[in-house]
Amino acid sequence: MNLDHLKNPVYENHPLIKWVDDFMLKANLYPQSKKAVLGVSGGKDSMLLLFVLYHLCKKGRFKEVRVIHIDHKLRTDSFKDGALVKKTCAFLNVPCQIFGLDNLNGKNVEHRARKMRYDIFKNNSSEKDFIYTAHHIDDSFEWSLMSQFKTGSYKNTLGIPLIKRNIARPFMCLTRAQIEKFIFKFNIPFRNDSTNDDVKFERNYIRHNIIKLVHEKFPCALKHYVYRANDLARIYRLSRICLNQSQEFVVKMDSFNGVYIVHPEYKHDFNEVETQMLSIIQKLSQNERGVLRKQLRKLIEANLSYKRGPLIFSGGVKAHLFYGMIYFGHDSIDEEIFAKYDEEMFGSLKDAHIPRISFNYYKKVLNEKIHNENKPVFYAFGQGDRLHRILNGQKKLDDLFIKSLSYAKENSYWFGNPYRLLLKWGEEKNRHHLLNVMIF
Repeated sequence: MNLDHLKNPVYENHPLIKWVDDFMLKANLYPQSKKAVLGVSGGKDSMLLLFVLYHLCKKGRFKEVRVIHIDHKLRTDSFKDGALVKKTCAFLNVPCQIFGLDNLNGKNVEHRARKMRYDIFKNNSSEKDFIYTAHHIDDSFEWSLMSQFKTGSYKNTLGIPLIKRNIARPFMCLTRAQIEKFIFKFNIPFRNDSTNDDVKFERNYIRHNIIKLVHEKFPCALKHYVYRANDLARIYRLSRICLNQSQEFVVKMDSFNGVYIVHPEYKHDFNEVETQMLSIIQKLSQNERGVLRKQLRKLIEANLSYKRGPLIFSGGVKAHLFYGMIYFGHDSIDEEIFAKYDEEMFGSLKDAHIPRISFNYYKKVLNEKIHNENKPVFYAFGQGDRLHRILNGQKKLDDLFIKSLSYAKENSYWFGNPYRLLLKWGEEKNRHHLLNVMIF
């Protein structure tokens, strides 16, 4: 068996690696120690996890990755799983430990095996390290459904936790179908565990006898489970993908009855307020029905891709995307609203003297405008070569503010997104500079 292809450095920039990396960054799934312990059974899920974390290590996300394989000895050929894991790890230069579990036959096999596995993980890792398992979205859905039959706790019905103590699950951004696609695409070796088909085990019974029928009747069930679980996790503050407790998205209504949301860290990821944005669209919409999650996901993904929109929702709601901010208004008066904002910005800019200020003063003024005024901040304007070196100015004129931006361009002003300027100016190499800049 040739494994040379697994080391190909081109995979470090593959979309799958980037997708998992972005998810782990967003969910804070990288340990401060930069040391990873992987539970690898030899099956499709965990072998793909080994492949992904190996390449993330090569990218510098970890300084050490090692594997623990546990042989449950429930099959006569289970030793072959360990042999495959050991051979693959040796080829990748990843340290590997193999442990065996004895006397698992009898009652409560799943529960006892789970406890013994985690005891082994705990005894062979530091509290500062993260232990990674390959549980994915389908696993969580199965656990959620099973828990609804066995417990009244809402926490358990959310599914498998993204992280518990120092045990993390970076594949909670992938489905079983996606994992199977990639395991064959990358030609990663794996072993099939025949006990996964034995319905005497509760999870297998749920998977083969119930969920199979659910998917046949309701093909979107998994997608809706993810939406519901994420919403509930945020409501009950169980989400791992969260901001500092002191930080919240700013949501305000302007004098034109438009609603705008500003990211607390002035970034462009609005996943955290998906439910809140859905509520805003429903309130602004002239239709009682028609607002779909799919439309809202397109908005969030468009903003992550630095697209401006606008995006049109049912009921005449229009969303304009800005880095750090999203503005919702009615399509019927959209042009009128932005014409007034443009005229106001033009008048202020025409009569303005652009001051020379520090980064801290700029941050203070921006924060005060966002929190104390009911008017969105759309643009920053400035002068000077250093400003251009810190952040390239916007070259294309924005159709929403054609009058004010045309004036700025004619008078050789720098103009650009005020939130991106804050982030770039705030970098250690730039924050000591004074700049001629003002915001509207």
